[in-house]
Amino acid sequence: MNNNNMNYIMEHLENAVTELEKIMQVMLPTEYAVYVDMDQELHYISVQDALSLIDDFGKNCMSEMIGKSDYILVYDEDRRIVVDGNAYLLGGFIVMRSDYGLKGLGREDIDKIMEQMAGRMSTFAMGQYRMQAYQLG
Repeated sequence: MNNNNMNYIMEHLENAVTELEKIMQVMLPTEYAVYVDMDQELHYISVQDALSLIDDFGKNCMSEMIGKSDYILVYDEDRRIVVDGNAYLLGGFIVMRSDYGLKGLGREDIDKIMEQMAGRMSTFAMGQYRMQAYQLG
């Protein structure tokens, strides 16, 4: 492949990425919550859906602040695993902003959340298995 063809391909790929980013900005609501499922996959959900999930937690609803940030992790206490005196969550939790109540997140919050959560991720052994999970505080 010659250099002109490679430049042509790269230019079109960059345009495609830019267009995809524009589409994602339109599709993603201005405020949302982050839901981490049991497979540890991150999902953006509406604030209304997050509040509905929290209602489903019922009496088992627990929360804790993430580090020294104003982000809060909300989870069902039944999903908490205790190993050697430490409590962990594999998934099934919601992340929102705590500011005199639960508030939605904006696009600028994602990197901050990931940075705060990365410091709390731990690998622990359960028998022969090694698992990565969020260590509760």
